[in-house]
Amino acid sequence: ASLIEPPYRTLGLTYDSALDPAFNKLSNMASEGMLSFQKARIYQLCEFVPKDDRSVSIQKLLKDAFVSATDIPSDQYIIPYSDDQKWARICSDFELDIREHGGLDIILLGMRADGSLLYNMPSIGLAPVTHVEKIGEDKVVSAGIATLMQAKKIYVAAIGESCAEALSLALRDSINDQRPASLLQLHQNITIIA
Repeated sequence: ASLIEPPYRTLGLTYDSALDPAFNKLSNMASEGMLSFQKARIYQLCEFVPKDDRSVSIQKLLKDAFVSATDIPSDQYIIPYSDDQKWARICSDFELDIREHGGLDIILLGMRADGSLLYNMPSIGLAPVTHVEKIGEDKVVSAGIATLMQAKKIYVAAIGESCAEALSLALRDSINDQRPASLLQLHQNITIIA
């Protein structure tokens, strides 16, 4: 319902299979004319740094799960990517665009079993803003923790037994870099779907 209230929203999204029920519901509402994204600005909050052999992208997963079933204008769908792959500029431009459009109103994301949010992995000194993160052999450009925490409303899906303990620790233990989701304790408007 919070997507429907004002005439214009900025929405931060990523693909996570835990979000499929929400994407299905929103897609159905859009196809039935109950919800329009014509006046929304959508920020895809992370994307793989491409490799020659990569056939999967977060953009493709998100498009298949949600975007293609809605009326999101293509010029209002912003991803942290550019063909020139000048990542420092891409990250800076992404953050600037979010600020120029009033910040993120709503974020929809999943929490992993290690307590990470997006690709802000457990580590000392979490990156506050959009950055490139090395994940095993891959690299991912990801919105940072401060970018997420500045959103007006956050929805987090923590689905499955593998997330149960991580969620409990994130919400009850001390706030620390080893469990990025623990920072959610500091946010004043969050809904957790567990």
